Amino acid sequence: DALQNPYSVIITSASRDRQSAGCSNDSNSTWFTDAYFQQALSGKRSFIEAFELARSSLQKREQLAGIAASQPQIFIGEHIKKRIK
Repeated sequence: DALQNPYSVIITSASRDRQSAGCSNDSNSTWFTDAYFQQALSGKRSFIEAFELARSSLQKREQLAGIAASQPQIFIGEHIKKRIK
């Protein structure tokens, strides 16, 4: 919450009370990081659209693995929202 302001975009791979899926010492990235940066964002120009695609992809992967949903979060400040549309 302390980072939130009208000029920031904040994306997390899990909600504050969850662990990010795929987070371990032997992994280069979390499952969300892979879904967001390697898959969704590489094909989209919108941070928001890529986030929604990555979240959906992650939910499916977590369900298939039988693990609790990590619930990625996004915050977009009102001033920056105009610039990143």
